[in-house]
Amino acid sequence: MEPTEIWDMVFEIVRKQLPTPTIWLAMQAVKPLTIDGNYFVAALPTQEQYLASSLLDDQTATAIEDALREITGRILAFRLIRGQTLADWEQEKAPESAPPSEPVPALASAPAHAPTLTSVPGHAVMGKASHPTTSTAPPAQRLSADPPRSVSPTWEKLNERLMHGYKTAPFIKYPHGQAQYVLAAVQCVSDTMDILMPPPGAPRDDQQERALAKVIERLGSVVNLDPLFLSLELLRFRGAQGKWAENTL
Repeated sequence: MEPTEIWDMVFEIVRKQLPTPTIWLAMQAVKPLTIDGNYFVAALPTQEQYLASSLLDDQTATAIEDALREITGRILAFRLIRGQTLADWEQEKAPESAPPSEPVPALASAPAHAPTLTSVPGHAVMGKASHPTTSTAPPAQRLSADPPRSVSPTWEKLNERLMHGYKTAPFIKYPHGQAQYVLAAVQCVSDTMDILMPPPGAPRDDQQERALAKVIERLGSVVNLDPLFLSLELLRFRGAQGKWAENTL
């Protein structure tokens, strides 16, 4: 199916779920551009840019992505770009859009105390970080010895943080940059779980479990990784922190 045809079907599904005329107006103004990898890329005309916030609200974006999955049979992240054409999309996703000289955002780099990948025959497992070593990276890329922890108070805020971190992360086009982002993202998810999930010994909360699963699925669609793999990394990370007994997945 063409992107325009898919978007028309998405609109009909979302319209029934979210009875908000502003969202309907914003979706009708959208210009679908393409499906690129795991992204459904769309744009808004310049004169309709004020409607963008209605589409990027987490509830709306989740409803759109759920509809995209229902129609296409796979997970697609909804990406609303600043420009109007496919050329604008190509420019936005180019590595030049995130200059290496810029400081590394908090989410784009794994903190110094985050677990590292250790080698085990036949497996890659999460282990605790060893003592810091001197870095040869340029000053702008160096990690602080004890960076402040930043916890997202809601699943919606966590989603926003993960998406913003991906868009602004340097070197995200390269495998090592993506791996660095995934390790940092896993810690962000774990930190938020500590706040929102039931404490150890408490009954599991199905609503929170579903919200966590949606976060992992959405993250998987962005980094093009199976959500199961991300879940395993999350469990390994929490296991390294002695949290195996907690309610996780």
